[in-house]
Amino acid sequence: MRPTAPLLATLGILVMCATSSIKRAEGFPPTDDRACVQAAQRDDLEHMLIAMEFKNDCAGPRACMVTWSVKCDGKSRPHKEAVVLAVSEVKTVTLSAAGCDGDWEIQPAKWSCRTAKK
Repeated sequence: MRPTAPLLATLGILVMCATSSIKRAEGFPPTDDRACVQAAQRDDLEHMLIAMEFKNDCAGPRACMVTWSVKCDGKSRPHKEAVVLAVSEVKTVTLSAAGCDGDWEIQPAKWSCRTAKK
């Protein structure tokens, strides 16, 4: 049995609503420019780091803030880095646990971007 057009339209609306709810639950405001800034993560466990690569596909420059925590031997240390991206620019933020001697964990990064002030 093939799905009908009204059924497909209803499913599309449900998916859009679910995606919107997930972003709000993560604490990202609806005015966030995450729709046109792309992020990719590369894990390098051998060197105790995560590389977060950001690409600006927006029509203008964007100012982004990345926050994360590094947990060393049970103690968590917060970190943050600001990044300004020109149109089509790609930059990498490195999240490192290289200073840890024992057990370590890089907790998930949170990021948001806004139109950069001139």
